[in-house]
Amino acid sequence: MAQLRRIADIMHISPKSCASKEDIAGSLVTLAKALRPLGLNDLRQLESEISQEFGGNDQRAQKIKELFGDLESMTGTNPALSHLHEKIKNTRQSEKTLTRQLQAIIRHSMTPSEEFMEKALNMIEELRSSHPKASNAGLLALANLAYDACIDETSKQTSFPARIYGEFCSEQSRFFTVKLMPYLSRRLQYTDTEENLLIVAAMGKTGHPLALQPLISVIESEQQSKLSRSLAVHSLKRLAKRRPTHVRQILLALATNVGESAEVRMAAIAVLPWTQPSVSDFQRLVARSWAGEESSKQVASFLVSTMESLAATEVPELVEDVAVRAKTVLDLFKRIQGGAEYAHNSNSGHFVQYLLSAANGKLVYSPNRCEAIPGSIAMDNRLYGPFWEMKGPSFAAYMQVITKITNRFVQ
Repeated sequence: MAQLRRIADIMHISPKSCASKEDIAGSLVTLAKALRPLGLNDLRQLESEISQEFGGNDQRAQKIKELFGDLESMTGTNPALSHLHEKIKNTRQSEKTLTRQLQAIIRHSMTPSEEFMEKALNMIEELRSSHPKASNAGLLALANLAYDACIDETSKQTSFPARIYGEFCSEQSRFFTVKLMPYLSRRLQYTDTEENLLIVAAMGKTGHPLALQPLISVIESEQQSKLSRSLAVHSLKRLAKRRPTHVRQILLALATNVGESAEVRMAAIAVLPWTQPSVSDFQRLVARSWAGEESSKQVASFLVSTMESLAATEVPELVEDVAVRAKTVLDLFKRIQGGAEYAHNSNSGHFVQYLLSAANGKLVYSPNRCEAIPGSIAMDNRLYGPFWEMKGPSFAAYMQVITKITNRFVQ
């Protein structure tokens, strides 16, 4: 109680910075670890004691209660998830707070059993109508957790205590085959455009083989927008890493199709290196880089910048084979003289010998042909170690309709 009160007072006095120069973040992590062994009844009792001691509705009391909810969500345990579910049913919570706490519980889970993930999925479905933003954020966090804990061979051994308790799940688990993937497939068929983008992204984040056919259906659909189709192509990246043979031919067909939209072709080129393409695959792209249409110039510029980045990359997953193959065909590509009016894909990776790690930074820029504002821009930073991978600052912005929104606001 005293620690909660002290931290809440410091945050209330100076919400943007810590003037007392105390390690508030470290204190919060310590408190969260102390809450991790508590069961559901213990959490109920602790919340009851906090409500009795800080029963007022003033700003300080609300801050302490909210801080306890954030600490509880940082534990990432089954009891914490069940307690949050109870609080949603019994009390009113703001969309912002609920979104933050639901994401945190899923993201901080250290023992992601099938029971935990099924409970989270049921909770996400219940929140779909009353708290759509929290439901959407929770679904993306759950898809990421499912991939890290069940699909990716490296992360499920290094990020979770699988060596102590055994693997928590696999791609054949009931949670995938009966719960998550059928649920995403149902929502993909009967949703509007905005929600459709969410489901496409969630399917891609799972990296599960059952996501391949629905994503291909989105890519091939004439009713889908360019944004949805290009996002579906980008969402194939995790599948491309695990099943390169299955995804490679799909991406090559899209990248070499002159009749395809430039956005979809560039998305295919961006994902293609992760399928370990051969020299002959790169040579197929060489011929298309000499097409004379304006859209093909955009694709050619994006393709050349991608190949230049590949030839110089030091990313461990690409440097051994793909980088060498890219160097052999780099001089054959058509060069585009231009600046910001053409698309670019810059992927910079460097290996730090004394740290035995590699730092990789990626910047993707796609302009709009008829608008000053770019169509999309994305940045991703990662640090690779011998047995681990750390994600840095990253974002992706798709600004296909920003000009229309701006014009409507001005009018």
